[in-house]
Amino acid sequence: MPKTQQDKRVAAFDIPAPPPPPPPPENPTSKISPAVLNLKTAPPPQFFHRMALPSHQDLSPPPIGPYFFYGTLCHPPLLRQILNVDSELHLRPAKITGFECKLWGPYPALVDAGNPHNVVDGYVYRVETPAHAQRLAEYETGNYRAGPCQIIYTDGKTPLEEVGSTFQFVGDREDLDKGRFDLDVWLRRIGTRAGNRTPDRAANTQPALYEVYTVQFVGEPNHVAIYIETQPNEEVEKRKGLKYDVTGTILVGMEYRKQDCEDPILDATYVPDSKEKVATIATGDLERFERECCEATAPPASQVFLNGRRKDPSKPLYRCNHWADNVVKLAVEKGIFKT
Repeated sequence: MPKTQQDKRVAAFDIPAPPPPPPPPENPTSKISPAVLNLKTAPPPQFFHRMALPSHQDLSPPPIGPYFFYGTLCHPPLLRQILNVDSELHLRPAKITGFECKLWGPYPALVDAGNPHNVVDGYVYRVETPAHAQRLAEYETGNYRAGPCQIIYTDGKTPLEEVGSTFQFVGDREDLDKGRFDLDVWLRRIGTRAGNRTPDRAANTQPALYEVYTVQFVGEPNHVAIYIETQPNEEVEKRKGLKYDVTGTILVGMEYRKQDCEDPILDATYVPDSKEKVATIATGDLERFERECCEATAPPASQVFLNGRRKDPSKPLYRCNHWADNVVKLAVEKGIFKT
C-alpha cells in the first residue's frame, strides 16, 4: 500500500524494531538495568528513537483537553509533525506537583514522587480532537499512559490552574535511572547523529528553551551583563544571542541596553571563566522578560559628585552588577527564568 502524505510527515520518527536483548552481565551482582545495557549495545539510530518494549494494554481512548508535556513534546516542531499540523502551536509554561522525572534510556519518565511538594516544570498544549490525542499516545508508546494531573500555570495568565492530562510512565520502574532530561542536548544529538532519519527542520530549528548566563567584562569594577544564547552551536564562533545590561557611570547615571551579540567569550574584554549559566527561558517568554524584568528594573542613577563624594552617603552604591542581579531575581520570581 503506498504511503500517504501523513505517513511521510511522521516517517522521521518511525520506531525501528528493537535489537535482541543483551546477555546477562558477567557480574551477577551488577545493578545495571537490562534496558541500559540494551541502549549501550544498540546502534546509534536506536538510541534516538523510542524503544518498543512490551506495551501495557489500555483499551480506553486517550482524553482530549490540556496536556502537560515535560520532555520531547515540549519541542514545537516535533509536536507539529506528530499532530500533522502546519500552524503555530500555543504552549503555556506550567508546572505540576507530586511527580518526579527519571530517565528511561535517553527519555524522561514521569512517575509519582511520593512527595506532594515535588515540582516538575514543562509546557501545556490543549488537544482539541481525539485523533490528535491518539497520535500523541502512539508516539509515547504503550510504556506511557495519559493520566490526570493538576496543572499550575506559571505565565500569570488565566486560568491559573486546571485539571489536565500528562503521560506517566507505566513500564517497569526497575528500568529507570536517576538523571535530568535536557531537551536542547537531545535536539543537538539527534541533529548531529541521527542522519536522514531526523527531519532537517528539527535539526536546524531554534531550541524550545534558551540558556541564560551572567558574564563579566574587564572594568573597575568588572562590568556585568546578562547573556541569553538564542543560537547555540558546538562551535563557539557560530554562537549568537542577546546581551542585556546597563551602560553609563555612577557619575552621570546609566541606561538600559539590549544588543545582538556573539558569544561573549569572543569579546576582547571578556573575563575568563566568568560565563555562568543561571537559568533557562522559554523562547516564547523572551519578550515578557524584556518588558517585565529588564525595562521594569530601574538602572543605576547618578550617585556621586565630580570629586567622588557620594550624593547620599546613607545608601550603598548601586552598580551594573546589582541591576543584573535584580533582573535575574525578578525573572525567577515571575516564573520566566527556570533555575
